[in-house]
Parts: sequence; structure tokens; C-alpha cells
Amino acid sequence: MRIEGEVANVIYVNNETGYTIVNVFTRLEFVTCVGYFPDLYEGERVVLDGEYIQDPKYGEQFKVEKCACLLPDEEADMVRYLASGLFRGIKDKTAKKIVSQFGKKTFEVLSSAPAELAKVKGIGYDRACELVDRFNSLIFLKNLVIELQAHELSINTILKLYKAYGDETKKVLETNPYQIIKDVDGFGFLTADKIALKLGYEVKGEQRIRAGIMYTVTDVADKLGHTYLYHNDLLNRAIELLGLDRTFDEDLVETCLRKCEKDNEIISLEVEQKEIIMSRVLYDQEKFIAKKLIALSNNGTNNFLMDIDRDLTIYQQLNGINLDVKQIEAVKNSLMYGVSVITGGPGTGKTTIIKAIAALLIGIQKTFALCAPTGRAAKRMKESTGYEAQTIHRMLGLTFEDGFGRFAYNEVNTLPYDVIIVDEVSMCDTYIMKSLLSAIKPGARVIFVGDKDQLPSVGAGNILSDMINSNVIPVSFLNKIFRQDEDSMISINAHEVNSGRMIKLDNKSTDFFFVSAELNPNIAVTLTDLISTRIPKYFKVNKDDIQVLAPAKKGLAGIDKLNEQMQEILNPKGEGGELIVGVRKFRPNDKVIHIKNDYELVWTTPEGLTGKGVFNGEMGIVREVDVNQTKMLVEYDDNRFVAYSLGEFDEVQLAYAITVHKSQGSEFKVVVLVLFENNPMLATRNLLYTGITRGKRAVVLLGTKQTISKMIANNTIIKRNSMLLTFLRQEAEFNQ
Repeated sequence: MRIEGEVANVIYVNNETGYTIVNVFTRLEFVTCVGYFPDLYEGERVVLDGEYIQDPKYGEQFKVEKCACLLPDEEADMVRYLASGLFRGIKDKTAKKIVSQFGKKTFEVLSSAPAELAKVKGIGYDRACELVDRFNSLIFLKNLVIELQAHELSINTILKLYKAYGDETKKVLETNPYQIIKDVDGFGFLTADKIALKLGYEVKGEQRIRAGIMYTVTDVADKLGHTYLYHNDLLNRAIELLGLDRTFDEDLVETCLRKCEKDNEIISLEVEQKEIIMSRVLYDQEKFIAKKLIALSNNGTNNFLMDIDRDLTIYQQLNGINLDVKQIEAVKNSLMYGVSVITGGPGTGKTTIIKAIAALLIGIQKTFALCAPTGRAAKRMKESTGYEAQTIHRMLGLTFEDGFGRFAYNEVNTLPYDVIIVDEVSMCDTYIMKSLLSAIKPGARVIFVGDKDQLPSVGAGNILSDMINSNVIPVSFLNKIFRQDEDSMISINAHEVNSGRMIKLDNKSTDFFFVSAELNPNIAVTLTDLISTRIPKYFKVNKDDIQVLAPAKKGLAGIDKLNEQMQEILNPKGEGGELIVGVRKFRPNDKVIHIKNDYELVWTTPEGLTGKGVFNGEMGIVREVDVNQTKMLVEYDDNRFVAYSLGEFDEVQLAYAITVHKSQGSEFKVVVLVLFENNPMLATRNLLYTGITRGKRAVVLLGTKQTISKMIANNTIIKRNSMLLTFLRQEAEFNQ
């Protein structure tokens, strides 16, 4: 059945899925219509195909299967359309001028005649061209949304595709829908495959199987951190993903695998008499990292023509400090070798060593830079050392053009520093490490600082562990605790956990506490009481200085449920409104975290500065929400304001509670660590250790003693498949 009419009012819109409830006036009656629509505005004409249904709660509704949007043909409606906010700078007065001049031909002019449009008083030729482009883009996008919804794609998904491909969106989907897996962040094989199969691609077609193989290789890198897979494991995973039968289809998948190898998309190697498969990208990255590290090591084995013992003695005397043997060794290694590693837990003096190295470098007039993988880690490095520090991305001069992030500093244009000091190196994955090493000039030194017992990087690779275990790079191990007062238990308990010993939970210290609780649906009430009342009162801190950490995302004690419940208690809906995006709600003053690297996202400051790039792990506060425009303004560190719009909301989530993984590289005044029975893969010693070491002034454990005991006993570290260690040893042997 078909109905036609004008949109009278939009009752409800789910901005993530596009599900909409709208009243349409058909010239005879008002009809309540439900279904998936592109953005609608009041007064817009629509043609709807569907059927009437009887909703048990809301009565008769028209369930829409297809929607076509028609441009208004009455001049008054044309004015409303142009002044609706769709066209930047066009208000009611200008809209009336345009329609008055062109009448019924207004949209014809808007679609193809910028020179004619420029004749309207107040609109120059450049502005007219901009309006024509905007008009055509809107028409194309609206038609695209309607067409792609037939493939059960959400509005948010379609907008992402359009952002990536523009007017080429349909062509890409028809030519190779599997391309979106590589090009568009957040798209997996299942989504692309669903589109492909609807478009008629064969279940056992070569293009589909090769896409499944390549996705399998990259998926284990993204989710498990592996840079390679064993051949048999890859076949099993790919066949399961593709929904094939190993008995009948193994040869077919194997044939496609070899074609991927022939086309240089993957690399096959032999490790311990077993075949492994790497993506070409990860193979090249790990090979480059190994080659560059050994080259830097070989080109930097001198002491900068300085008397290190003499200068270090003078430095200690001037600053009234006494470095122990291990710390002195770390300083010497850093200044004598091209590449060195300093590793130790909290309170073992890593910051003290960095300050000493920096001072000695200044004394001999050598330039240096301090950097870390994340903004919070860089900020903490700056605060603790007193020297300027920045993210690796910013130091490398990240820019974004034509849909691609580029670094200003690279193999051709190297960084000008004599020494690079990298903190929190355990967080570095192969991509960022390769990018960093590419930009370091021959003869420069690199000093890597990190905690080998923390969780590994979120991205692929096992950089710090592989460097340490290779035995080809000098490593200084720090194990003596210097930081904290004598009665402080944060560092002591962290080291106890790391040693596999049960910690004291008697609440007799001044900075380490245990709150016993059983898991229940109202655990967030206990948490919010701690955050809003008990901890601020005891420690004289603001509740914003307190961070809740949890191992898991799902479950009663997972961050998804905790955030939902804590938001309702700590920041209930008020006059500032509420933006609903799928199942998530955002309100002014919400605490949020950006969860993906977005090199294109624009930020501004109140002083008028602008830049691009918001990175995984950055935390901020929602300042404004605009329900009508589906926008949200978030303030991050350094007074950077970012406006999120539809298509970008999956990059940000509530942060009243975050995972321990997301907290890496950060330090908070007070940490509340939620510990209940959960996924055995997350109930590990190094996860507990990482969580505890995020607390600067105090740590509060909320949960059960049994869970804590099990985590300490579980020293299982999921092995990451990585070739860097092997490549480092091969390069070192080759260059002897």
C-alpha cells in the first residue's frame, strides 16, 4: 500500500539506527508512521510504501517498508526547506529572496546553475557554488540512505560510508563491498559480507573467501594482538567465519590463501618447523622495527665524549640525591648505547632517572625530546619530570589530508633531536613504533622506559617484551622501591601482587583500602556513595579526581552497566537536555572517553586555535548537547573542544567507569578498582597489577577477597604471537 503526504511532526528518532516515528498529513488525515527513514523535517513531502498495523499500545500505525522523499513544490514550502538549517548561512530572509527570484525553478537552479544563483543579492559566485554542492550532496545522500536501508544498514552506518566514499559509495559497494573493511573504521567482515551476499556475491566465490582470509589475519591482530597466525589456526578461523565446511572446502580456502600470498597480501614463514602467516603490513612493520633498532644500536655505541661518572657525581651533589647502583647503570646505558631500555614498577625511580639523563644532556648541549603514546601519559611525564613532553603523534607532526593521516617527520624528514625518551613503551603497538623509528635520524639515541609487568598494547605487537627478551638491547631492571612515604602501601602492594603474594586488606594504611561487597544489581549505588561522599570527604579530593576501573565491559560489574547506572545517580537528566544515541545517553557534565584514534576530528580552543586529531584514551567532559541537530560538544585537556555529530558517536562513550586496559598510561589521584568474578581471561595478576598502579594518592578495591586472591594466583599471560624478537636476533647476528 502507498500513502503520500507532508511530514507534520517528528515524534521520535533513534539517531543510530534511523528508526523514526512521524506524523504524516495525507490531505485527508494524520497518519502515524513507523520505520527507518533518512533525516526528515517538518513540511517535507514523502511517498511511503508499507501496510497498516495495529500496535497493542499505540493503536493503528503505518509500518513503512520504503520511503521516498520529494522536494516541496509550493513556494512557501521551498522557503521553509531552504531556511531549515540544512544550508549554512541561509536564513528566512535569504531563502525568500531566492524563491522570489526563481519561483518554481528554484531547485532546478540550485542543482545546476550557480551563475544564476549568484545573481541573488547577497550571494556571490563562490557562495553559490557552495550552495549548489550542498544541495546536490543532500539529494544524493537522502537517496543513498533510502536505497541502502533496503540492505538493512543503519543510518549511522550509511553516513560513515558516505563520509569515506562520498558520491562513490554505491560504486564501491557494487564493485567490492569487502573494501569497506579496510577503508572504514568499525566495519567488520560480517557487515560487509551481509551487503555482498544481498548484492549477489557467491558464498564460495574467490573474492569473498580472500576477504575472509585477510579479515581473519587482521582481526586476531586487532583483538588478540597477534602479528601472525599458525597456518592451521588461520584455516580453521577463516572457514568458520565464512560458514564453510572444512571437509569439503579446505582445498578451496587453501587455494585462495596461496593467491593472497602470490599477490603479496600475506607472508608465509616457517617457525619451529611450523608454517605461520603474517599480513604483509605487519611483516613489514616488525621487520623495519628490528632493522632500525639494530642500526641505531650499532651507530650509537659511544658516550657522547663525556665523562659520565664525573658528570653524574656532580649532578647528584648539586641536587642532593643518591642514585643506587641500578639507577646509575640505567643512566650510563642510556648515554652510552644507541638504544636502551629502562623497566621497573611504580616507585622504582624511573622518573628520577629521566630527570638525571635530561640534565646531563643539557650539560653537554645535546637536544632531546620526551614523548609517550597517549595524551594523559605525556601530560603525566611532563608533570613528573618538569620537562616538556608530548604524544608520539604530535611530536611526529600528524596531519590529515585526503582521508589519510600523515606524519610530517618520517624517513625523509627526520626529527632534529639527538635523544628521544619514550615513556610507557608497553603501550606502543607495531604501527606507532614503526612510525616513531622511521623519524629518528641515524646516530641518535632512543631510550625506552616502561613497566614490563603491565598489560601489553591494545594494538598488535609485543614491543617492550620482545626488546627485553631479545638479549640484543641493553636493559636496566629496577626493582627497589623509592617512591611513596614509609607507610604508603600502593607501591608495596603492587610489588606483592607482581610477586604472587596475597596483599594485606586490613585497611590500616593511609592510601590502600578494601571495601568488601557481594556482586548485586545495585553495586553502582555503593560505588557512587564512595565517589560522591566517602572518598572526597576522607581524602579532600573532588569526585572528578576519582576514577572507577573494572576488568570487563559486560556483566553487572562491567563498565557498560556501571556507566549506565552511575550516570543516573551522579548526573541525572536536567535542563541541559539529553542526547540519545542507540542505547546510550549523553548529558551535559557527563564524563566521557574517546575510544578510537581519529586523525580527522577537528578541535578548537577558546583562543581560536584549531587542529585535528583526537586519540584513543583521551578523557573529557560533555559541555553541551543539541538534541535537534544531534550534536555534542566535549571539552578535553588543554581546553580543546570537539563537536561530535551523527556518524561519530561510536568514537566516544561514558567514562564514569573505564576498563583497566583503557587506563594504561594514565594516573589518577584516586582509583576505585571493581573486582568480582568475571571472565577468567581477565582475572589475571598483571591486570590487577596494572589497575593498582594507576592510583597516585590512593587505591580502593571494591569486591571480594576471593576474587583478589584468584587474580594474584593466576599468572597466566596470554602469549602473543610476534616475530619481532626473532627479527631482532636475526638482524643483530647479520650485523655482527
